[in-house]
Amino acid sequence: MSMSIESKHKKFQDSDDLEFHTADEASDINVVSEDEDSDSDDAPEEETISSAAQQLKEKERIENELAAREREALKEKRRLQAQRFAEQATLKKEKQKALEQRQLIEQKRAEEAQRLREAKKRDKELEEQLLMQELEKQREREAKLRRLQLRKKQEQGVRKVDGLKVKVLGTKAKVTKVANRDQLLNKRKKILNKRR
Repeated sequence: MSMSIESKHKKFQDSDDLEFHTADEASDINVVSEDEDSDSDDAPEEETISSAAQQLKEKERIENELAAREREALKEKRRLQAQRFAEQATLKKEKQKALEQRQLIEQKRAEEAQRLREAKKRDKELEEQLLMQELEKQREREAKLRRLQLRKKQEQGVRKVDGLKVKVLGTKAKVTKVANRDQLLNKRKKILNKRR
């Protein structure tokens, strides 16, 4: 143990780096241990690590913020797309409904026009039928009138009765035959002469 102490003293004595100071001078000297010295050497490295960690953390924060913004933008884009699709679907549905209503109106108009045409056709056919009936009645009246006129003419005209021209006077009761007396006498004479 004593030998080690002596060797240490000898070591200190042999060293050229030793400096001797008075008590007053020694008070101004900062004695730094090996641990403190090593800590002072590691301080810049720790500051570098801390700065890198802060930068990494800031980078992560920025990346997270950008990712959040991208997610929000994508969400907004999808919302706008869904809104646009919904508006397009609503517009398409309204157009389809308007088209169906227009087609229904056109169909009703066509049906109404068809009914009017059919009604006009029926009216025309009925009018023609009534006209034909009226013409038939008129023809029947004319035929009846002609028959009456012919009968009157026959009843009131001059006819041959027994080979003699006889004036016929038409009456409702019977036909009266008026003959000339001389003609009747002459007729009888001729008959008698032929018999002789």
